Amino acid sequence: MQMLARAFSALALALPAAAQTWSKTFEGFNYYNAIAAEGDEAWAASGASLLHLASDGSILGEYSVKPYATDIQVGPNGRKILCSSWGGWIASYDAGFNLEWGWQVDPTGYWEYAHFYGLDVTADGGVIAVGNRWYDDVSYEDTWGELMLYRFAADGTPLWDLRLGDYADMKYTGGTDVEELADGSFFFVGRGGFGPIMTCGQVSATGQLLWYDLVTGGNGWSPQVALLAGGDLMAIDGGVLVLRMSADGTVAWKQKLAGSQQFRGIAATSAGGAVLTGFTSRPDGQALDLLYVKLSAAGEIEWQGMQ
Repeated sequence: MQMLARAFSALALALPAAAQTWSKTFEGFNYYNAIAAEGDEAWAASGASLLHLASDGSILGEYSVKPYATDIQVGPNGRKILCSSWGGWIASYDAGFNLEWGWQVDPTGYWEYAHFYGLDVTADGGVIAVGNRWYDDVSYEDTWGELMLYRFAADGTPLWDLRLGDYADMKYTGGTDVEELADGSFFFVGRGGFGPIMTCGQVSATGQLLWYDLVTGGNGWSPQVALLAGGDLMAIDGGVLVLRMSADGTVAWKQKLAGSQQFRGIAATSAGGAVLTGFTSRPDGQALDLLYVKLSAAGEIEWQGMQ
């Protein structure tokens, strides 16, 4: 679920600490969601619907898409690119929201086998998408997964794909976010194995794995990453761990944030820091309030708020 970051972080960056201009609840939409800003408007996906929102939160339009959209980004010329956990589906729409192309890892649509969780629009107008693919026996007693990366041209032609991990090597279980770097390579994060571990790594522009590493100390839940000004990256691992690193994996700092929260989105600020978005939670995991936190380039909390 990424992804709340792009719209809520844009809102948080535009406002003084903890200030609020409006808040809306849209009934009939489920847990799976993604959101992207386009100027002072936004595109929000939930379930099988995509909402076009004005700056005051009013609905400008509603469109049908594949179920369980997990990320959306606005590309060149107003294109909207969406990915979904439903069979590893990805598609591009033009500015008028007419389908340009669509592609699916598992065309049978069995959602439990292939999932896309994050994407990035590349400098050449193409797309890089990250997710996972699961394999199991009939009884579901022997299950393992791969982290998968797929690279597409601007017209939707698949250029390459990379699968990482197998049953004997649980370093990779699923990718959750990806960023294109200045040299055309890609930095990915994901959940490693079945434990509270984040995996991260770099892939070349042509799909070769350059390096990977495992990061402990978080909870391994839906890691996200943002490309900072200057080329470094800041990543979050679920509720407690934030780290800043260079593209080669060198960690500048790593810290835990106190409290019972789950951070699910991150967006870079112009000052080299980041805004985190998520929610506070009870011990039983039930969400309480929307939470947003602004961090400096050094990882210090500049302000935070709840609503």
